[in-house]
Amino acid sequence: MYDIRGYNPITGKKYLEFANDYLTKRGSFTLADAVKDEKAFDLMSVKYIICPNESGCLFETKDEEWKKEYEDDNVSIYQNPHFLPRAYIAYDYLPGNASETIKLSKDGAIDIYSQVEIDNLPDNIFAKQPGQSIKKAEIVKYSANEVVVKTQTDKKGILVLTDYYDDGWQVQVNNKAEPLLSANDIFRGVVVPAGESEIVFNYLPGNFYLYLFISIGGLVGLIGTSLGLLYLKQKRR
Repeated sequence: MYDIRGYNPITGKKYLEFANDYLTKRGSFTLADAVKDEKAFDLMSVKYIICPNESGCLFETKDEEWKKEYEDDNVSIYQNPHFLPRAYIAYDYLPGNASETIKLSKDGAIDIYSQVEIDNLPDNIFAKQPGQSIKKAEIVKYSANEVVVKTQTDKKGILVLTDYYDDGWQVQVNNKAEPLLSANDIFRGVVVPAGESEIVFNYLPGNFYLYLFISIGGLVGLIGTSLGLLYLKQKRR
């Protein structure tokens, strides 16, 4: 099972704001009230919903298209017919601000199945293609600090990976470093060219080299101290 935060145990500020806006009802301690807005399920690529039979489902209303896939004495499992792929290419975009995508979607200002909202939109981005539906991409590797995606497209687009955006993530497209985009409030994005491409997301925190320097310095100091003590011990003999 995937978590949009990936394997990173540190929860970022943007995710907390998103969760507070759409995933948590203040003052509620029951699982049935855990989600404010079911549109968040679509945006987060949630395919299945587990509903406790005693307390009801995770959200207040359920589309008639939702299909019950499983049921026992304790839970019912429904399939979300509107979920976005885990990785996909969008050909239309609009500039945005954090925590606005769901609101804009409900207001009809954005169609999440053909558009993507980008917080840090590049100045020299490609010309948008309105009305072009999103295209699913293939995740070929998924680990704690690396995600590899394959794309095939006949035009430029924005690859969206519905994993949490963090400055520590870097991205390469066909072995060339590219700017990491903040897509649909809290997810990762990058511009991809026409044709076949390999996109590699790598996690390298901004303070990685500082920690590495401290670790190496500590190790060198420990080795030096050990050698010094050994020298003094042999000298006394």
